[in-house]
Amino acid sequence: MGGGHPVRGRARRDEPEFLHGTRAHSLGLAVTLEFAGPLALAVSGSRRASDFLWVVLAAVGIVLITPWRGGTGAIDPLGVLLALFAGGCWGAYIVLGGRVSKVLPGGQSVATGMLFASLAILPFSFAEGLAQRLTPPLFAASLAVALLSSAVPFTLERMALRVLRATPSPSC
Repeated sequence: MGGGHPVRGRARRDEPEFLHGTRAHSLGLAVTLEFAGPLALAVSGSRRASDFLWVVLAAVGIVLITPWRGGTGAIDPLGVLLALFAGGCWGAYIVLGGRVSKVLPGGQSVATGMLFASLAILPFSFAEGLAQRLTPPLFAASLAVALLSSAVPFTLERMALRVLRATPSPSC
């Protein structure tokens, strides 16, 4: 890591797409590219010209924060693709989460989502030796992180998505 830049380079097998995007680029660029998914989703349902103007302004902002120089600060195409992929997943999460929250009552949608997420990651965790390193304090801390960073916020979000409906924003 030189010059205060984030680590750049190949994706590691143990990090999700978004995290590789932050390793390959500045956090600001990775988050901006990831936000393209929800932005595209919002614009796809819009018919007002002013909404498309905001998309153009967002694109200009992306161009302005992109490191166009060569060398160690150069753009990593894999990092860009993975950050955009994470944005697409975020957009899919918004659409699917809204639908699921209307079908399953209460916190069942979050519990179902957390169950499938756990089942998806469990084989990788065991392949990395989770069973040998798991202690009661580590399990308790992991459970606390899962509840406070995922289960509680996602439950509140699902409750909001169930009662909120899409309404056009007032013109500024």
